[in-house]
Amino acid sequence: MDSFSRGQIDRLGSRLRREGSTSPDDSRMYVDWSASFEDSLREVEFIVVRAAERAEVSLSKRTGRIKQLYSVIAKLRRMPTKLSSLDDIAGVRAVMQSDRDVNALVLQLAAPRSNESGTIARVIATDTARST
Repeated sequence: MDSFSRGQIDRLGSRLRREGSTSPDDSRMYVDWSASFEDSLREVEFIVVRAAERAEVSLSKRTGRIKQLYSVIAKLRRMPTKLSSLDDIAGVRAVMQSDRDVNALVLQLAAPRSNESGTIARVIATDTARST
């Protein structure tokens, strides 16, 4: 997997923002860059599952995803932002039965005694640094 500088990613974003078709090279570059978030995504999914177990709540559904290229292009065209500044390239969704369950999970993830809040912050920092 290639490593990309922030400048390379921002130039890619500028090309993607332009109207017209996206080149195969730019599509591949986005796929390669966004794939670099996979390990962090899986780590956060694991943390959410563990926190739900400790909070004794049930996850009705848990999904993780990397944003598709067409969604990134649409967002870049809608918003005056750089590709390297987008903060939702990867995300985890946890669906739960009740607000009580959601609150219990949030409290578990935010608990100072819990290493998860630090781990999630480290994952975010690592992914941010990956774009520099």
